[in-house]
Amino acid sequence: MEELLRDEDREVAIEALDVAANHYPSAFLAEQAPDLVNRSDRLFRLNLVRALHNSGYAGAREALDGLRDDEDPEIALEAFVAYFRANPNSDVYQALMRALEEHPRHRSVAARAIEATMLLEDEARGFLREWMGHADPDLRHDAARMYFLRFSEEVSQDDILDTLDEETQALRQIVFRFLRQHPRRLTPAILETAAESRHADVRRGAVELTRFAGGTAGEEVLRELLLDSDQTVRTAVLQEMGTRRIDGWERILAMSLRDRNPVIREAALRGLVRQVTPETLSELRNFLKRNPDTPLRSNIEQHLARHDEHSGS
Repeated sequence: MEELLRDEDREVAIEALDVAANHYPSAFLAEQAPDLVNRSDRLFRLNLVRALHNSGYAGAREALDGLRDDEDPEIALEAFVAYFRANPNSDVYQALMRALEEHPRHRSVAARAIEATMLLEDEARGFLREWMGHADPDLRHDAARMYFLRFSEEVSQDDILDTLDEETQALRQIVFRFLRQHPRRLTPAILETAAESRHADVRRGAVELTRFAGGTAGEEVLRELLLDSDQTVRTAVLQEMGTRRIDGWERILAMSLRDRNPVIREAALRGLVRQVTPETLSELRNFLKRNPDTPLRSNIEQHLARHDEHSGS
């Protein structure tokens, strides 16, 4: 096997790497690695780095340390990540971040570097916050996801507000997952900012957040969002009001039956027929009297007829 690893034929040598990595004791390849790093073939060196990725032996660390200075950026960065995994400390990670800044095109390596912060303890917090300011939104997402998960107790209001204003929806939704798990972290400022966001999905999320708001603050936000420009937000408000039976919800949904937007009208009707009460039935009957030509007439009449039938039986 030692000879095969040094075979002049690239395919033979790479196949030997695969066999050694998967079928030999880890110590074997680690012992051979320092003598293999200077092979001129780029693909062989790249495969060597990947074969040593999870090895903690001294020979593997020596080889990876040397490959961090490889002339090929991809190999050097891959080696850097692997070396850090074998030597997880903040100094090595800081050097890794500097190397990635010099070669920003290698996004997949950067993603693995973010994942590797799990090997650090409290120092990971600062590095993840740095990644959260990266220009690449996918990398910011990966970092924010780990940050909100690992350091939930240290997530600040500013962290939440900054993430709510992100350009990508996937990033913004991290906040709502976090607040569902930690509803006590919701503050009036967060709820107000979400309700006034330029992003419709955040305003829609604010509708859900009203469940966690104390006092009448949540209801006030719902009433404000009834006038939102986005139909999905308004639909969510009507559903929330009906489900939670917010004070005066029957009248509010009945008024929405006259909305010019058919989506809103349908949402209001669904909310009224879902919960059969004397108030909802009265609102529907009064609506038909005042609006005999409504396109909802057939659906409302069918609902009232079913109720009358059940009441009479």
